[in-house]
This record gives sequence, structure tokens and C-alpha cells, in this order.
Amino acid sequence: MGDPRIDAALAAGDVPRRISVAILEMNRDLSATVSIVIVTALATLIVLCRLLSRRFIIKRFGLGLDDGIALASLVVFIPFAALCLELIQIGGGRTFPFIEFVLDEATAKRIQVIDSIAHLVYSTALLLCRVSGLAFYYRICALHKEFLIAIRVIFAVLIVGYLVQMLLVIFHCKPVNMAWLPTSNDDELWNATCLQWYQVYSTISGISLACDFLLFGLPVAMLKILDMPRKQMVQLACILLPGLVVVGISCGRVALVVFYGNEEPRTFKFAFLRLLIVEVSEVSATLIALSIPGVKPMVDKFILRKDNCSEFGGSRISSNRGSIGSQSSGLSTLKGLSHFNVLGDESAAQYGAAVCLGEQKQDRKQEGIQVTVDVYVEDGRSKPTKGRQNFI
Repeated sequence: MGDPRIDAALAAGDVPRRISVAILEMNRDLSATVSIVIVTALATLIVLCRLLSRRFIIKRFGLGLDDGIALASLVVFIPFAALCLELIQIGGGRTFPFIEFVLDEATAKRIQVIDSIAHLVYSTALLLCRVSGLAFYYRICALHKEFLIAIRVIFAVLIVGYLVQMLLVIFHCKPVNMAWLPTSNDDELWNATCLQWYQVYSTISGISLACDFLLFGLPVAMLKILDMPRKQMVQLACILLPGLVVVGISCGRVALVVFYGNEEPRTFKFAFLRLLIVEVSEVSATLIALSIPGVKPMVDKFILRKDNCSEFGGSRISSNRGSIGSQSSGLSTLKGLSHFNVLGDESAAQYGAAVCLGEQKQDRKQEGIQVTVDVYVEDGRSKPTKGRQNFI
């Protein structure tokens, strides 16, 4: 079924003879709409699973500041996706001849205004995503002063970058105007001096890419500097480094902005439409990458069927008969938790490990050496008492 707007423009004689109907009807609106809906739904599902996992599975930790900020970013992100869908629906992703000859002046101006508003919302959603990631890193590195300083510096850079992005979009015209170019009826009334769309959005894209490098470069430094067993390093890499995909998407956004700035009718490849998809994917991928640590306990419990105690250090004390080495391995794992815990604060992790050991003591008896560890929590710090060895 054809677009009635095209039929109306042809009937009114607004379309030059040199412009074919095929060019006017050419579009990829359906595939773009489906892509945005799928990516948005996936990000929403992952964030909700993260919140449910932290609230009902990791009950000792509960919802943290990073979870609240992630939820706020999702709340801001959904309207941005809706604005992108609105841009597609009114024709913002169509060919240049369609926008010039088919759309009325009010719709053309509306596209410019919605585009500006959408990118204000986009920058806000990305900022909240990144701050939620920093809040998560802060929990991991609570005992490492060097990383805490780095996190604060990155936070300051994110805020400055966000302010620059917002100011560029808001004040791209003097006097302030959310549109970018005059329509035909506005030519006589248009007295604004504006930066070019390409200049503003290439700057915004560069700032966003730099922020992604800082945000997702920090886990790499954590893996290289923090003293962890190899197994935990692999687990941390699998949890945190999907953020490199976000960096790749951000690089793709920069390339699309450059391409769109130089796009002509003869080289038209729906760059603006693809840019909307990439921007929605960038926010979605950031939310997903930073939510993986929160979703992991749910995956472990319901898909991998792992023991709940694996959340607190990996392994229970084995009950292999006569295996003292296995018991020593379990004790050393518990000891290692006092220095580093991936998914929670220090005292809570040690308390969880002690509970696991206590449950195991009640469930079964071991031959050989049985090790019991008592843990007291004082002023947010754990102090192990002397161990008791009972020979059976």
C-alpha cells in the first residue's frame, strides 16, 4: 500500500518530473522500527532481570545505588526510543526528495525539533548508564584507593562531557532555536545563526566515544592490577568486558555521523535511519553490559543450576573422604574473600561464606579434618576467630 502523502504531493504538483515515484517510496522504516523495538525490549528485560536477581536472589546485598541509577537510565531510555520511532513514523528516515517535496513544512520543522529533543534525552540516558557502571565499580574497588580516585576522575569527566553535549544541542543556534534549518515559509523570518548539524553531532559522538573508552577501560585495569586467582579473572572478564561491544558501537556511530554529513542523493544509504538504530543500540548495549553482573546470579541459579554458595567465593569445602588438600583449598578460598569480592561488599561476602560452611556442617559429617570458621562483624569489618580442628 502506497503512502498517501506521496499521492497527495503528486496530485498537487509539488514533485518535479525528474523525481521518480520509486525514489519517493523507497524506505526501510519497517526494518528500522522492528530493530529498535527488539533492542529496547531486550535491554528492558535484562535490566528487570538484574533488579529481580539483586532483590530476591542475592538478598544479603539487596538493591544498591548502581541498580537504582540503572533503573533511572532505563526510564529515560524508553522515551528516547519512542522519539526515534516517532521520527521514523513521520518520515525523518526517508530519502531527501521525500523530505523536500512530500513532507509539509510543519512536519519538516517538527522532525528537526524532535531530533534535537531526542538527543538531549539520549545524552541523559547514556550519562545515567555510565554513572551506574561507576557505582558498580565503586563497590568492587571499595578497598583500593587508587581505583577510587580513578572512578572519581572519570565521573568528573562524564559530567563535563554531558554538559558540553547538552549545551551544544541547546545553544546550536543564536538566538536559541531547536530547529536547524529554515523551512521555505521561515526564510524571511529566520534570523538565527546556527552551527551545522554535522559539526554538533560529530563533536557529541567524539565525546561519547571518549567516555566509553574511559568507562570500559577501567575493568581492563582492574583485571591487570588487582590480585585475583586466574579463575576469578576469567569470570570478571566475562562479566565486564562485553562493554567493548559498546565501544565498537560508539565507533560505528562516529562513522555514521561523518557519512551522513557528506551524504548526497546519489550516494543515499539511509544514514540517518541507521544512525537512530545505532544510537538506540548504544544505550541498550551499555545497559546490558553493565547489568550482566546482576543477572549472573539468576543465570547461575535457574539455568546453570549452581549452588547458591558459589556466589561467595566459588567452592565449598569438599567432602571427599580423606582429602585434606580439598579442605585446605576451601579454606584458602574463604581467606581470599577477605581481600576481594566481585559482587558485593567485604563483610557481607564473608558472612555468606560462613553461612555456607555452617549449613554444610549441619547437612553432613566429614571424615578426616573438619574446619569450622566463626566470623564476627564489627564496624563493617570482619574478624575471623581462631579455627577449631575436631578429629573424628
